[in-house]
Amino acid sequence: IFMKILLNIYLFTLALNIGAQICAGVFVAPVIFRAALYIEESTLSTLESGLLMTQIFIKGNYLMLLAAGLALLSEIALYPKTKNFKLKFSTLMLSVIFASLASLFAFYFTPYIIEASKLGLDGMDEKFTAIHSASEVTMKIMLITQALLFFLRFNASLSFKGKE
Repeated sequence: IFMKILLNIYLFTLALNIGAQICAGVFVAPVIFRAALYIEESTLSTLESGLLMTQIFIKGNYLMLLAAGLALLSEIALYPKTKNFKLKFSTLMLSVIFASLASLFAFYFTPYIIEASKLGLDGMDEKFTAIHSASEVTMKIMLITQALLFFLRFNASLSFKGKE
């Protein structure tokens, strides 16, 4: 029963994080960075919009790290109980990739972007652009990784016996 509960919490957290990342990237960011389309007298500069998005990502990092940690712990716990070697190896490696990229995003990209934004326009140089682009690619890879984890584990959970 414990493994079934862990699996359900794991899948829910993955789904929640996937939704949060899609919401931030597809719905929130385009509105914040194009505020002038929605507010006639918009005074938000690109830098100010970036500061707002940074706060959203800082809060999102907590959920992302929770989902990544839970994914890794769950896959380690499920490893001996999963009979299909391809499934258990694939999901374990995907969880390692997700946890690694989530850590990179939360502990390298986010702090770098915060520090650069403190410098204002002086911090928005070529290195910032490269780091920002790398963080976007990282987020997309994490999204794909989480979706694969979700669907592989969900499909496997349909026949999960939950024996401890």
